[in-house]
Amino acid sequence: MKLKPEKWTHNHSHRLYHMSMGVCFGFISLAVVGVMATVWMNAGAEDVNITALVEGVNPGPIIGGGGGPAPVPTPNPTINMVAEPQGQIAQRPINTPEGLRAADVFPGRPSYSGTTSVGGGLIFISVSGTSSFNSTAQADATGKWLWQSPVELIEGTYSITASVYDSYDLTRSGSTKRYFIVEFPKEPVPVDPGQPGQPGQPGGPGTQPGTGTGTGKPSTPGGPSIPTLPPVEVPAGPSQFGIFISIVDDYRYVNAGEKVIARLMLVSSTGQQVVAQDIDYKIISPAGKVILETTDTVSFSKQSQFLKTFTTAPETPAGEYTIQVSSRHNGITSQAQAKFNLLANPASAGTVQPQGPVVIWSLLILLWLLFVVLLIIAYRQVMHHHEEIKNNPTY
Repeated sequence: MKLKPEKWTHNHSHRLYHMSMGVCFGFISLAVVGVMATVWMNAGAEDVNITALVEGVNPGPIIGGGGGPAPVPTPNPTINMVAEPQGQIAQRPINTPEGLRAADVFPGRPSYSGTTSVGGGLIFISVSGTSSFNSTAQADATGKWLWQSPVELIEGTYSITASVYDSYDLTRSGSTKRYFIVEFPKEPVPVDPGQPGQPGQPGGPGTQPGTGTGTGKPSTPGGPSIPTLPPVEVPAGPSQFGIFISIVDDYRYVNAGEKVIARLMLVSSTGQQVVAQDIDYKIISPAGKVILETTDTVSFSKQSQFLKTFTTAPETPAGEYTIQVSSRHNGITSQAQAKFNLLANPASAGTVQPQGPVVIWSLLILLWLLFVVLLIIAYRQVMHHHEEIKNNPTY
């Protein structure tokens, strides 16, 4: 029985419609799974496994004492401090309790460097202003030192004092003080020139001759107002508490899956024992994500030194990681940081990888195969109907 041309055309169109819908479905499924795979793998790149432990001591309080080599006297101890040029954008006058001073302006985290006559000296950094905290640095054997704020500061005015101590005996050697402003770059605001004769425009009402302010008063000469350093309440007492952290040289660059060892030193400038002091650690990934938080409780007199070991998982992504350490003592938070680099681990190729990517790529391959099969079927159907039309021209 032969089909009528209109019946055959309807069936042919119906079949082509279903085949085109199948091809579209294959395309859409392939795109959805591809997007899901990309998102899943990008999210998994931040999943790391880093554990921490204290090397060479028992769990619980870490007891440390003074002692060490005899102090070495430093004749005419001195220290100086200058703003690092990286990120520094200007200098500006500032009102301080001591009178008008010059302040360094930073668009981000401030950074200072300098020299001291105390080789290997311990340098305590005290920042006061819109927010307050303590930090530390240590001079090298020649007395050179470098410090950058371990935290992002909010906009405002600050003072910074650097005090240097001899290593081990903590004899105060000298101090220096500067001022700085944190000010983030702002997008320029477009100004509508307006129409002549409008309020605030030249020739408009409320405008004094020779000005364009529209305030009824001449503009203030001398430019913008001078920032004022706000008063900050600092806990009484001359005691200094600081945390020093550095990565042991052999562990600054390691492969993923290996240990990272940091050397820590806790220092108090008084002879009184510090009891049950919490030391908090954070490890920050290259993307700025906190991937580990842990705490030690320590007790010590004058100073305590110990090693902290961080163990990374083999699949930890390569990059530069930051160890932030902080502790709050007598109302002031002391903060310091150190960085280490994880390299791409060539041995990880032989390790068992997570099953997630295997499943995703298997689904992608299956969808590609389905798509190819649909194309072959569609091609054969079209060629079959072309042959029927060729052999039956009356259709």
